[in-house]
Amino acid sequence: MGRIGTALSSLGTRITAGLTYPHCALGSRTVSARYLLAQRCVSLVFCAAILTLGMARWFIKHDGTVQDFGFFFYLTHLSFISLTGYLSLTLYLSWRAARWIPSRPVYVVPRGVAVVHAFLFSYNVVAHFIVTIVYWLLLRDSFTKSTSAAGRTVSASMHGVSLVMILADAVCGTMHVRAWALAPIFVCIALYTGWAHLYHAIADEWVYAFLDPQSKVAKFAYPGVPLLFVVAFGAVKVLLAARDRWTEGRELSLPDAVYLADQYAKTQGDAAPPLMMMSMVRGGSDANGESGIALASMHHSASGARLVRDASLA
Repeated sequence: MGRIGTALSSLGTRITAGLTYPHCALGSRTVSARYLLAQRCVSLVFCAAILTLGMARWFIKHDGTVQDFGFFFYLTHLSFISLTGYLSLTLYLSWRAARWIPSRPVYVVPRGVAVVHAFLFSYNVVAHFIVTIVYWLLLRDSFTKSTSAAGRTVSASMHGVSLVMILADAVCGTMHVRAWALAPIFVCIALYTGWAHLYHAIADEWVYAFLDPQSKVAKFAYPGVPLLFVVAFGAVKVLLAARDRWTEGRELSLPDAVYLADQYAKTQGDAAPPLMMMSMVRGGSDANGESGIALASMHHSASGARLVRDASLA
């Protein structure tokens, strides 16, 4: 696999440390699992609508390939796309959980999927703090001086509502952020900086004025943005710690299929690992030839008895 592959594998393990899939992605101690699923569905539909509206307005307003492609050079737009991706991947995991069948006694959430999901959560819950703060402190004139209701709606959604949505997801869910996630986040910041300079080289204009090395604020912006990410990361850690303390002792509300599979594995002494335990397969494969986080699936007993889940919180 090589040193780079080994390093990336090790980083992925650290980013997902302590996270149990799909429990951490789909469960909640704050609200019911069904409410959390509904909340995420509404958020995804909203993101898709705003993203479509924003892209349509951009492409109508700008002419030429370079100007059209400029939409994908704004950190706001890229972060909003990543939020849409996080919600889509989370709902995909929900869909897969609902499709578990007895003929698949062990369902494997691929390790790569778990790492991508954990990173997307970490990036979005931190980045949308920065996007919102920077916009309203430095770039709010584009909102206050706008006469377009559609434009103001897109701006407010991408620089405010997005933060509310990801924070609501974080508070209602059970995901965590690991300090190791800062490493790929810093890589993304560096790549974006190069991406913004590429746009300047092509279009002869800066995506954000403070990225211009000749501007007065550039000497503060370049070291300040990574520092803001660290501060926002610390704030998120405090928020999630407060959430865990507030919900300590409460029942973990899970989707029915996940709950039933977990309970059946415990009561029947199934050979498959209990769902509340995470088995990281490193450098090997499971019985299905897949490497990842192994989760027991639900089996039907010969008597046809069913386990009924009490969805109420303790």
